[in-house]
Amino acid sequence: MSNMEQFVMLDRDGVVAVNRPDFTKSTDEALLMPFVAEAVAKLHSLGIGILIYHHEKGVAAGALDSATVSTINNHIIQLIDEYVEPKVIKAIVSTDTPITEEMPEVKIKAGLLLRAAQQNSVDLRKTWIIGDEEADMEAAWLVGARTCLVRTGRGHIATRVYGHKPADARKPDVMAKDVFSAINRIFA
Repeated sequence: MSNMEQFVMLDRDGVVAVNRPDFTKSTDEALLMPFVAEAVAKLHSLGIGILIYHHEKGVAAGALDSATVSTINNHIIQLIDEYVEPKVIKAIVSTDTPITEEMPEVKIKAGLLLRAAQQNSVDLRKTWIIGDEEADMEAAWLVGARTCLVRTGRGHIATRVYGHKPADARKPDVMAKDVFSAINRIFA
């Protein structure tokens, strides 16, 4: 339980860690995106809580097991901890729920955000979700959070999609080139 008033939830792949074309299958493949440590340090210095969320599709595909995902998540936290003191990321909230017609990715991610918020006493109405895909933005809207789309990971595709939507279509509150730029724009 946290006493922080405001939180930022960061999508793991494409925002915090490099988004691989298939799945991150080992700690050797888990690499931080540029400026992640600086973004986490800035959030911490502003007194803003940080959560990382992750929908792992590799388990349903048979490429990974849950123990490997947990090991990779812990490794990513250790990579951030090498650059940021004190240790501010306690865990990565993760799910491996398979995508189906009845359970599309946006619903899975919305459920994941709700679970992360409940486990950490987070008010989603005061929370920024920073992601690199349309599903991140749509899930954030479903749970009442504010949205930031970054162009890293798959974000370059999503920014083009939003750029072609009608003027009256819902779009992210903020778009930024990477997570550090996002933090600087949101908390200017």
